[in-house]
Amino acid sequence: MLPESPSAQVELTRDRDIAVIRINRPEKRNALTLAMLSQLRELLLQAVEADARAVILTGTADLFSAGFDLNELASGKATKLIDEEIAATALAIQSAKIPVIAAIEGACVGAAVELALACDVRIASEKTFFQVPAVRLGIVYRPEAIAMMVRLVGRETVMRLMVLAERIGGVDLTTAGLVSRTVEPGTTLEGALALADANSGSAPLAVAATKSLVTESSSEHSDLAKFDHLPLDIPEY
Repeated sequence: MLPESPSAQVELTRDRDIAVIRINRPEKRNALTLAMLSQLRELLLQAVEADARAVILTGTADLFSAGFDLNELASGKATKLIDEEIAATALAIQSAKIPVIAAIEGACVGAAVELALACDVRIASEKTFFQVPAVRLGIVYRPEAIAMMVRLVGRETVMRLMVLAERIGGVDLTTAGLVSRTVEPGTTLEGALALADANSGSAPLAVAATKSLVTESSSEHSDLAKFDHLPLDIPEY
């Protein structure tokens, strides 16, 4: 049985065998803290261990996340620790053996952009925008994250996001390669659930191996030889 963790800043619910992890801190514009990043990783692990078929990462009704909580940053928390926690969370999303789909309404800012880009597929609202204002705050973003973004969406888009701190929204999100599709406001979760449902007849081992292969192929130092002898996983009909 897939567990649930309601009434938390990051909560896990379910829709049949699809896990929905929701960033739920609307009073702080869903700003992320170290504790929330740790909780997100734990809930992702719970979903995988409970044999969820897919995970949807989303925010509240009109907001994905305003990024990392600057109050926590100003409180003296080490920047290196924050970077490590964001990196660990992005890696957990990328490494999950099941598809992780981001359903993004409204603002997706700062560290939330990195988490969204770590997902396998991103569905955004026509009112969604991405922005990383790190340079305006005098922050140089983590090199590994920049490299990942360049591989994923290309140099020009990363220049727009990271160097110019441009707010990229609407249809421009798809042309810039930041999201897979845009939908009407309020329907991103519905769209993500429909996409996850399309995977309902797939064999779990084949899904996990193929996701790993795609991820490895897009890494800087890929080793495809380890995929030469994968076990067959033929579903029963």
